[in-house]
Amino acid sequence: MDMMHVYELSKRMVLMEPGTRKLTNDYESFNQAVELLCGQARKDVAGEGLDLNSVGFTLELDMLYGGQFHVKRALSPRLFIRSEDDVKAICDAFAVEFSESFSPFVVNPEGGVFVDSFIVKAIVPTKKFNLSILPLGGKDSSGAQKGERPVYWPERTDYQPTRVYTYEKLGPGNVVDGPAIIEAEYTTMVVPPSMKFSIDEHGLGILE
Repeated sequence: MDMMHVYELSKRMVLMEPGTRKLTNDYESFNQAVELLCGQARKDVAGEGLDLNSVGFTLELDMLYGGQFHVKRALSPRLFIRSEDDVKAICDAFAVEFSESFSPFVVNPEGGVFVDSFIVKAIVPTKKFNLSILPLGGKDSSGAQKGERPVYWPERTDYQPTRVYTYEKLGPGNVVDGPAIIEAEYTTMVVPPSMKFSIDEHGLGILE
């Protein structure tokens, strides 16, 4: 999983004026807010000894239409704005997300489009590991069973003899049908009557 640092700044801006639908030309204020957050991210990433060249940034904006109280956090298609087309792209993307979250009928560009907060996410890719593929054996898990003991099952409202297994003896492909108890060196797994536990091709235990 990639590392993510999140930075927020409360800053009110008008992207589209009410009534006239005139788009802002105050690119500097917008970009300064974003650059402030990106700068904080770079400082933290460098302080952790991570590669600055690998950092990717995304921008989200808390936005709303004038005359409404619904604030929607929307993904901005632009990190910085350099032109009227950039501002329009942000407003259009907000309209789509707002419509999907609430209703197309409450999209209200006539009321203007406002930004309440800037949210920059700095994403640092991490090395991905490919898990080994292990040969699958049969479903039979009897070789890992080490005995039985009475266990109380709420589903059955009573104690009943329950098979107990050693986790380390289960192999890929083995399936343990509940009810069962699987004991490992540092933990115990409970398999309720309506569930099953299996070992997949990566050696991972799956309870389903």
